[in-house]
Amino acid sequence: MTQLIETEAWVLHPGMSAQAEPAHLVKENFVLPSRRERDILVEPLFGCWEANMGHALERLPIDVCKQRKEAKVVVGNAGVVRILDTYSQNARLKPGQICMLLSAAWPSGHRAAWPDNFARAAHGYDAPGTVGLLAKQTWIPEPQLLPISENSRLSLPEWAAFSLRYVTAWANWKLAHGTYRLMQDEREDPQPRLLAWGGGVSLGIAELARDAGYRCAMLASGQERLALLKKQGLKALDRQPFKDLDFNPKRYQQDTEYKMRYLTAEKAFCELIQEWSEGKGAAIAIDLIGEPVFRATLKVLGWPGVISTAGWKEGMNISLNRALECMAYHQHLHTHYARPREAMEAMQYAETKHWKPSLDQKIYAWDQLPELVEDYRKGQTGYFPIFSVNPV
Repeated sequence: MTQLIETEAWVLHPGMSAQAEPAHLVKENFVLPSRRERDILVEPLFGCWEANMGHALERLPIDVCKQRKEAKVVVGNAGVVRILDTYSQNARLKPGQICMLLSAAWPSGHRAAWPDNFARAAHGYDAPGTVGLLAKQTWIPEPQLLPISENSRLSLPEWAAFSLRYVTAWANWKLAHGTYRLMQDEREDPQPRLLAWGGGVSLGIAELARDAGYRCAMLASGQERLALLKKQGLKALDRQPFKDLDFNPKRYQQDTEYKMRYLTAEKAFCELIQEWSEGKGAAIAIDLIGEPVFRATLKVLGWPGVISTAGWKEGMNISLNRALECMAYHQHLHTHYARPREAMEAMQYAETKHWKPSLDQKIYAWDQLPELVEDYRKGQTGYFPIFSVNPV
């Protein structure tokens, strides 16, 4: 029986009321749960702050502590770790190896078919009993660790950013591209157009589409992000002129002034995309925002077209007219992270093509986690906010 391990962690406690009140991370000593079969003891080196971590602190759409029925939770599911102990002489991995974390968690009953599994939950978020990377030490099931080559072309912080966002991008792009090509082959549309909303995942997808010969445009706010998109060979579209493109169905019905502002912004947005796409609309639209931009995105989607998402940022629930979508041959795709073999494919492509995240200059130290949280809430981080946990 493995001795219980106590470690330092940034901990999330459950809310005290029925209302969703923002949480705060608390640094304290944390006792790891008992080791389960196939668990490996690791120490995180670098992590990347993800949207699901922000959702956890906002307690929206769920209070993860209450959902998991646990008194405290340690979040964090994107990063790289160093193996401390495998508890097996015949393990695939060895102490001292550095690995990328697979961000998804699979129920134990599904592990027999692990290589072909779809993600069921997120490690260090809604998967019960998991301890995320905001702990100095943690347990990770052996199948969720992919070794990083000592001669890798990517740095460890880059792999930390890659582990969730770019793996998600790879899986979503494969499905979106494959679906579009089932409708329009290379002879029918030799240079399709891809339009992207969102953050690091959308950027990763746009880069893959660029490499596949697509004309790509992405919306962003702030000069630094717009400059990065241009540097990556993408058409950078400034979000600021369309700040009123923020659809809320209730306000749309009840607030005439809001409705007029929204329709003005929507008209300008549609005209811009029609000009960029030469009147064809987007062959593929990547929308990781949700309800605020979904309506406008459908209006600029070509016939046929694909609208694809791998999550949400500002609105989970959407409505659409199924008859119109059928007539327009619009394919609506939804993915959740990736399967392990897709993560391996993404890593191989990254090494071969030097496909990697463009990191922020600042890496937040362990004791600066509250500062990172505040910067993220204010929108003052780049696409990939990196933090360090243990010395390399």
